[in-house]
Amino acid sequence: MDIERKESIFYEFERILNYEIKRVEENFEEDKKNGRIDFPRKKKPPKDTNNIQRNISGEEDDDYEIFDDAESQEKYYKIELRYRRKEIIKTFYATLQEMLTYMSREYKQELMSSKWYEKAWVEQDERIQKTLKKYPYIKKIVDFIDKKNHYLRGKEYQQMVAEVDRITGGMKYTSNNGSERDYAVFVTDKNFYRKITAELECSKINIQKYLQTFCKYGIIKKLCDVGREGTLYADGYYVPYEPDKIRKIRFLKKSPEFIKALRNFKPRV
Repeated sequence: MDIERKESIFYEFERILNYEIKRVEENFEEDKKNGRIDFPRKKKPPKDTNNIQRNISGEEDDDYEIFDDAESQEKYYKIELRYRRKEIIKTFYATLQEMLTYMSREYKQELMSSKWYEKAWVEQDERIQKTLKKYPYIKKIVDFIDKKNHYLRGKEYQQMVAEVDRITGGMKYTSNNGSERDYAVFVTDKNFYRKITAELECSKINIQKYLQTFCKYGIIKKLCDVGREGTLYADGYYVPYEPDKIRKIRFLKKSPEFIKALRNFKPRV
């Protein structure tokens, strides 16, 4: 996540918290103005047994004193306001904790996922690191493609699967155990090239060279041409990991073939 987006999200949380604190303070001032603050009564030590007798007989109880002077009341106002502020801050904090629990449950896969080039098998291989430094567009292009289909869910996912089935006649990825999986796809049409060249500041010709090399090494797979629209590619497939949940598996993962490919990578000329 970029720094600007983090700051924006933090600002929103801070704004909400400050709004709630301000509302508490305003409500307190309103209660204070309208005499709705209940001052506590402090117990007096009994002077003699007659006080106890009056309590038993139901007479006026003067064993308590209230904050009836301005100084004592102002002191209590500060205590009460501090208490109310503390309560709203604790409530806000508890709500954030519940939100974190919810996110860790509902977005487990997204929170666990990391960039492929941050994996140990990539970071600890000097030859791969040399390649990535020499050809930085490897990471950029793979990430751009991955973002197009990694987090598809629900209706968007179903629409993608239906469209791929229509175009390919029901082509599926077959795993080692024989299970058929839906491809994670992207189309290299005019819109694709317009966005990727602008975002990565790389020419269409260079992008195409990288895509051809990705196909050569199996990082992506060409499924079929889509008329004038371009070419349909897959960069992975989807597998279920919980009831009604899916996650994307990239083709690019730790294997002797990909380690060799990244060590020897060179865009086609």
